[in-house]
Amino acid sequence: MTKTNVDFYTHFHPWLKPNGVKEIEVLNYKEQIKTINLVNISKWAKNEMSNYKINNSSFENMFIENNYFSLSENVVKVKLADLPSHSPLVKRFLYLFNVYDKNNNLKSIYITIQGYAEE
Repeated sequence: MTKTNVDFYTHFHPWLKPNGVKEIEVLNYKEQIKTINLVNISKWAKNEMSNYKINNSSFENMFIENNYFSLSENVVKVKLADLPSHSPLVKRFLYLFNVYDKNNNLKSIYITIQGYAEE
């Protein structure tokens, strides 16, 4: 099984823990994202995230980072914004996982935080 031919739920299930991801409705997704309290899905840097808000410019600078597909669905991983961090060595980003059915109809959107530590 290659990275570009995986089932979304099998591949991403470890990341989709209830406190680490939020499913949002497809309609008016931008407004929903702007009102999400990101502290609730943030495992780290909760203090730094307390006043952070998504603004309109974040949607203008979205970056498609990867595409995963199977016979039944297609998932597009989109980097939405750089996020504040609790350490200068840690980089954190807000991601959207857009899930499409086999006819390319948008089924659902998941929002989560991912990052890495530089050493």
